Amino acid sequence: MKKCILLMLIALPWILGYGYTKVKPRYHQRCESHMSVTYVMNNGDREYSRGTYLLDTSLSGSGHGVYAGEIVKETASNGQKNTIQVHISFSYSFAKQENGVVEGHIKNVSKELGNQATDEELARYLSPVLRPGENHRTRQLLLEGVRPAWGTTLYPGGLCSG
Repeated sequence: MKKCILLMLIALPWILGYGYTKVKPRYHQRCESHMSVTYVMNNGDREYSRGTYLLDTSLSGSGHGVYAGEIVKETASNGQKNTIQVHISFSYSFAKQENGVVEGHIKNVSKELGNQATDEELARYLSPVLRPGENHRTRQLLLEGVRPAWGTTLYPGGLCSG
């Protein structure tokens, strides 16, 4: 009997550890969102951004994100392209309100290695709310019950693809 109890005490941490790896609680929502915004000027010039947001949001009301991509300014007359590399990280907090409305606050935005974009370009091509200290409201939805989508009145919305 003592051997059986001793064997169970030795095996119990292994069994619990295995069970925890199979049934992890979800404290974080991870999101990958591919975004592109295009501006077409009256003279035919195009300016657009394309890149990927990676967001890691804690269910406790905070998170951090990274955006990596580029801004391209293309001249219609000669087809010349000017490419600006973008690499930023940011942290945010949020409070859920009623009906899927979320009040967000951008804590900080940091330009990372290789970033060439100015603050004005980040606001125009990525999002006007990506400024330290910026407060905003957004609406969050779950599409198909699993894919978070959001959007503000200031800028096109996003959809988590991964």
